[in-house]
Amino acid sequence: MGEKKEKNMKILKQLFAIILLSGSTGLTIAQPDYIQQTQSNSANFYTLQSDFYSWQSNQTSSPEITSSAKKFARFEMFWKDRVVNNEVNTGSFSGYSAAALYEWSTPRCTSSDDSRWEPVGPFPSGTHNMGMIKALWNDPNNQNFIIVGSGRNSGIFRSLDGGNTWDDVLTPQKLPALGINSFAVSPNKINNKRVIYAGTGEYNFSIGIIKSTDDGLTWNTVDAFPFYDYANATLPPNYKVQKVIVPQNLSQSQQDIVYAIARNSFLKSTTGGTTWETPYMLGSNVGEAVDIEVVSTDYNKLFISTNCITHYQANPSSNVFDYPAKLFYSTNGGTSWNDITANIAGNDNYSSIHIEILPNGTLYVHYSIWGGNTYIKKSSDNGLSWTSILVPASPSPVALIPKGLYGNESFKVSSQTGIVYQGSTTPFKNNTNMYGYATT
Repeated sequence: MGEKKEKNMKILKQLFAIILLSGSTGLTIAQPDYIQQTQSNSANFYTLQSDFYSWQSNQTSSPEITSSAKKFARFEMFWKDRVVNNEVNTGSFSGYSAAALYEWSTPRCTSSDDSRWEPVGPFPSGTHNMGMIKALWNDPNNQNFIIVGSGRNSGIFRSLDGGNTWDDVLTPQKLPALGINSFAVSPNKINNKRVIYAGTGEYNFSIGIIKSTDDGLTWNTVDAFPFYDYANATLPPNYKVQKVIVPQNLSQSQQDIVYAIARNSFLKSTTGGTTWETPYMLGSNVGEAVDIEVVSTDYNKLFISTNCITHYQANPSSNVFDYPAKLFYSTNGGTSWNDITANIAGNDNYSSIHIEILPNGTLYVHYSIWGGNTYIKKSSDNGLSWTSILVPASPSPVALIPKGLYGNESFKVSSQTGIVYQGSTTPFKNNTNMYGYATT
């Protein structure tokens, strides 16, 4: 752990260290040692901000001044919404900085399969505004094959050498992917090439599902997808496809079964996307579907989870709860669905639910209660009964996980060890909610 601690503290120093700034006019304002100040909680954000801009206003424009301004801007952006005390902006680093330093110096990801991370790309040349990576697939039988999808307009990048080099495979085709949200790979190949499906969309813009039959080198739209039947549309056109999956227990002679979720609807094809069944609407009082998983041993058993629905009253800061997040279960390939949300913990006001299923059939859910804590539970009987994995409780640091978040896509369960990994997405304003954890 010594090596990891040293590395984490080095990153922290790179983030906060700002050199002594001196001006040509004679005005010299020495910026504090940010590591020391945040550790001792003796600095004030607004004082540092005022000092820096006073210094900058007396300098002659130069590359060095521009560089210093960029460094300070990063510091400023990081702390401007974090210097709070009981939701009042005070300028103090107290609380949040202590939590940050504790987390970075005492990481809790200490299990036997703890990972060591290194950037592998893609590092696109000449491609601007790539957007964050929202989808990734790595062939379990060939670790050199990696395909990633970006959240904006650059689309799909592919590596055949484990991330050493990357090819932008979508831009040359002039295909407006508008964000790649998920990949699904068929268990069967065509001419010894992988068949890959990708769900597209950003906000309300989408071109549905795109498909490759040559290892992701070329892509085409799945034109039979219901979004394209404008004359007989049962869904609003261009609404993003949140996720697409293909069961892995298909026979070699069987056409691909493709499942997808978009808005509050379930979509299904049993012909590899050539034809589609009428979309199944989960209900008018159901939020956006955010996750779909299939039982590995039976592709007719499926789970879908959704987010909640809220609205704003006259006071825009008062988020009012309308309908809870839901967990649905189907035993007939999506022909009908049962709401099994109440089995988890009664009729609480769930704000989000996310799903993981291990190869042995164990079902895990990560869920948040509106205005309350975040929980993880597992079920071995397809959601009929549940066992708590971790319930945050004071004074444990994990009690400080952000509450009531709108979904959490960093919830994963290792299929090899069963270890649960959970990342805190957006830090709260109330100082200390930046913890992640790994636990069995």
